[in-house]
Amino acid sequence: MFNYFQRQAQCYKVNVSYHEIRNAGEAAQNLPALKKYQMVMVSALVLSTIAFLGINVSSSFQQSSHFELFRNLGGLGPYIRGTGYGSKSEIPNGCVVDQIHMIARHGERYPTDAEGFDATAQKLMNFANFKGTLKPLRRWDWKNVIYDGLNQYGQLTATGPYAGTLTWSKAATEFRTRYPAIWNFSSTEPTRIFASDSTRVIQSAIHFAKNFFANQYESLVELVIISEQDQTGDTLSPTDACPAYMNEGLELGNEKFDTFTATYLPNIADRFNKQNPNLNLLPQDIYTMQEMCGYEINALGESPLCSVFEEEDWANFQYSRDLFFFYSCGPGNKYSITMGFPWINATRNLLLEGPRSGALFFSFTHDGSIVPMITVLGLFNDVELPSERRRRFKTTDIVPMGARLVLERLSCGSSINVRVLVNDAVIPIETCNSGPGSSCELGQFDALITKQGDRAGSFTSICGLTEGEDSISFLWQRKN
Repeated sequence: MFNYFQRQAQCYKVNVSYHEIRNAGEAAQNLPALKKYQMVMVSALVLSTIAFLGINVSSSFQQSSHFELFRNLGGLGPYIRGTGYGSKSEIPNGCVVDQIHMIARHGERYPTDAEGFDATAQKLMNFANFKGTLKPLRRWDWKNVIYDGLNQYGQLTATGPYAGTLTWSKAATEFRTRYPAIWNFSSTEPTRIFASDSTRVIQSAIHFAKNFFANQYESLVELVIISEQDQTGDTLSPTDACPAYMNEGLELGNEKFDTFTATYLPNIADRFNKQNPNLNLLPQDIYTMQEMCGYEINALGESPLCSVFEEEDWANFQYSRDLFFFYSCGPGNKYSITMGFPWINATRNLLLEGPRSGALFFSFTHDGSIVPMITVLGLFNDVELPSERRRRFKTTDIVPMGARLVLERLSCGSSINVRVLVNDAVIPIETCNSGPGSSCELGQFDALITKQGDRAGSFTSICGLTEGEDSISFLWQRKN
């Protein structure tokens, strides 16, 4: 076995891991990485926009195969809309959205320099003549993806149909279209946008803000950068800010990950090595190759690495990442609610105050910071991940590249309600969803979060800090 944690610093960067095609229809057939699965793909860019705006998509645009590669990349591939549970994402009739809260993951990126891809890449590029399943790799070259490591590692991709720089520019247009009346674009009131102190996170926030506010960006937007180093609950990076979690909280996820990957990676390595004597691929090489598939798609729009694996290999890859997230910073970890509560609590308070406190609250961070927040809301809280893998908690549906958790404040006549969307799909709160559009009445939402706060306890004490804050102080637009 190999230890995920050796390749992984903290859960909020778990997708720095171990290591929408522009035109629909015909263009989709030109993706070598997807041909194996006979997928008739509409651009994920187009699909997510259409779905986000509530437009019905013709059945001719659906997958012809039950298997969807992008939903099995474990959060390493391009943004993909959440599957949801059937609730329509349109604003409910008789309701007006008067406040929006979004916490989002940065856009598609290159791997980080800590992931150790070079050894596996070199092994593949040095092999002279691949046979069998690996034939598509005969001309493969990792340098097509990483050609300037110093300036690429860990940064947003800027090329191809899934460029990270494009994802958040596009999302801004979607938000302006979906919520045309929530912001007065002749306003002179400044708007604060919040980002954790990571270059790819900050750049994602900037791409979004520039497109959302357009020619008002320079004069109206204040980018508030929140340290990822401070150990306090007053943060957008709660996993890194909690020493007790860092010291012991990750271990269960690592154990689950190691145990499961040991059941399938050696078999794939044996399969490839038998077809290609002297290649000598190790289990960790196999996992790295699967990761490379997602990263290469992020940069180039396609990858021959994707096609060398079978559907079951991808299902196992996805499940291994679900196990790590679930038990490292999701519902299976005792620290998750404590770490996710400060942002949810600050957002609850703003929802109670309503638009007089501001209409737009946009925050950007990492995937593993968002998973604890989603856990507080109880959205995908399986008791445990079952071995048969029929589960609600699936990383790709929760925190793909460009993930977004949105809370809408709905003013519906005599009632005020809160509705949750995860990656543009409505996800009803399990214990509170009887309002318009599967929303939760604000008073009930308040009571639910208060109850979760009792479970969360004190961030400072549970995280083993001698000083610091239990709550977030920076999340405001208007000081009342």
